[in-house]
Amino acid sequence: MAAPVIVYGFAWFSHFVFEGNKPATFGHPWWSLRADFQMYGYILTGRMGNEIRKSTIVRKPGTSI
Repeated sequence: MAAPVIVYGFAWFSHFVFEGNKPATFGHPWWSLRADFQMYGYILTGRMGNEIRKSTIVRKPGTSI
């Protein structure tokens, strides 16, 4: 039962300290929860890799941002 609290605690800490932003959970808790369950579904069905590839920008060698 403590696992979600611990995991969210690490995620929130990372948002504040490393990314310097506020987690979506604070502003939109229901959308955040829905997105988490969608991600878990992708993981359980083996589709998470495809979702990551769809959101990744591929740069050609020798080009800059």
